Amino acid sequence: MKLIESNISDFKWRFRSNDFNPGSTSKEAMRKIKSFFELLKNNYTNISSDKDAEIYLLYFRAPKGKYEDDESYKYYLKNKEIEESDYIRNNWDFNYPNKYKWFEFYFQHSFYREQNYYSFYLDNEQIFCLSDENYDSFHGAIHSTMLKTALQVVNNHIKLCKNNKFQRIFDKTFGYGKRRGIIEYKDAWKIYPNLKRSYRMRLKGIDLDYVFNNAEKEEITYFASLTSRKYYDICKIGYLAIDNKIDKDIDSKKLFYSKADGRTHGLENINLDSEEEFDEWFQENGEHPDHAFEILRGRSFYRGHLWIDKDDKGYYLTLSGSNYHTQIEILKIYNALLKNDIKVKLSGKELFKSRLDGTAIFAIENEDNWCYGYTHVFNEYYLDSIHIEDFPKLIPYVKWEDVKMSKYIGELKQ
Repeated sequence: MKLIESNISDFKWRFRSNDFNPGSTSKEAMRKIKSFFELLKNNYTNISSDKDAEIYLLYFRAPKGKYEDDESYKYYLKNKEIEESDYIRNNWDFNYPNKYKWFEFYFQHSFYREQNYYSFYLDNEQIFCLSDENYDSFHGAIHSTMLKTALQVVNNHIKLCKNNKFQRIFDKTFGYGKRRGIIEYKDAWKIYPNLKRSYRMRLKGIDLDYVFNNAEKEEITYFASLTSRKYYDICKIGYLAIDNKIDKDIDSKKLFYSKADGRTHGLENINLDSEEEFDEWFQENGEHPDHAFEILRGRSFYRGHLWIDKDDKGYYLTLSGSNYHTQIEILKIYNALLKNDIKVKLSGKELFKSRLDGTAIFAIENEDNWCYGYTHVFNEYYLDSIHIEDFPKLIPYVKWEDVKMSKYIGELKQ
């Protein structure tokens, strides 16, 4: 039994170009919509966490065809969006490894302010939204065809699921571009040795054994007192280590505010050489004030910090920065501080070492499993990720997460 093979991918592009004629609207359309959602409700588990909403999400396939005939490709080409059209052309066979493309149908029903709202989405683009009192957005001809096709898709999907055939079809034809998986660095290095070489080259000049031996000892330099100038000067040592184009004679405060996040809660206003004013600033802001010690600007986990902490022995410093690329700069800063007899704590050193010895893990990232610097695979969160289309030779070696349709639509009701 085949899935519906109606190529409806051009629908969403018609909405961009307004290349369709509105048809008549009526309560009959709403009746059909409600009947369709009743079919979904009777057969699928609602995946919405909102008690006043229903959400159903399922996939269907359509003929792949040639990239020249793809509506999205033609749209990008027409609008001279070269990068997007090149991506479709260059990755056509990778994203669609057989003769089919897969699309998402997203159906939502919500109840808000005494009205029912029904929405259809195709690959994250809203096709229409109807309410009990407003049919204006329903364009007869195109939406009637969409509803008819959706009904066919759902009915066929139900039959295939009940016959245990859908999963087998899905496994064989679903491209790797949307799949999730993990692979250890060392396994990726075997196939793409330049991954290791380029990473190691960026650490050239650092005695890594010396760095990690010191980090393991956790010997730290204590300061009986600190001033803002002293902190800026220490940061300058780090900045010079990661950027040899910086003028060595530049003022350390000026350099700090050109590189750091800059939201220092008034640190910039205190006397540069006053220990008392620094103590007052530190006490007022408490431990780890937001962004104040963010010496490397960056979104989420791309940033690096040189934290100031205090215990009964005095002030001490901690370096942190977990991102794959930020780690390189953090290690260079740590190494430079050691050479200047400033010993600081190194946060995340076990993760750093695992990246160097190859036991760390790359997660396969796609558009729906990345969030704030993490990639979610196998119910775990990973900091390091790659796009499989950039490294297609890894496909046979990746540990792939099973693509279960229940992840998207909930279990089909028995």
